[in-house]
Amino acid sequence: AASDVYKRQDDEIYYLHRIRYADDEAIAIEYSYINAKYCPGLEMFNLEEFSLYDIFYEHYKMHIAWAKDEISADNIRGEDAKILLQAKSGPALIVHNTAYDTDDTSIEFTRTIYNYKTFTYQIISTETSKKYRRHF
Repeated sequence: AASDVYKRQDDEIYYLHRIRYADDEAIAIEYSYINAKYCPGLEMFNLEEFSLYDIFYEHYKMHIAWAKDEISADNIRGEDAKILLQAKSGPALIVHNTAYDTDDTSIEFTRTIYNYKTFTYQIISTETSKKYRRHF
């Protein structure tokens, strides 16, 4: 969970709030938490122009090796419902994603709320080398 991203209570955390659009329609709202000790100065990058994972790789030499997703359905309210559903409340799909580097250090935790009408989740599984194989 989000607590995996910061190991100590006093760790500095970058907080990103992004709204994803397709054809001018809001399809997802992201709330991301990134431990600042792994990417100092992240605020200098324009995340509207550059991919966060490209920044991790090219600037910080971090390699995201794997991620864990938990998907659930829930009822949303308030600003999230207004943005995604143009309603006071309604159903949505929630994905909690934790991304890990090659040392199994959690780098980023993201909670993404998807408009249930536009949500499609595709998972492609591949066999990995024994070095990176996980047993959950």
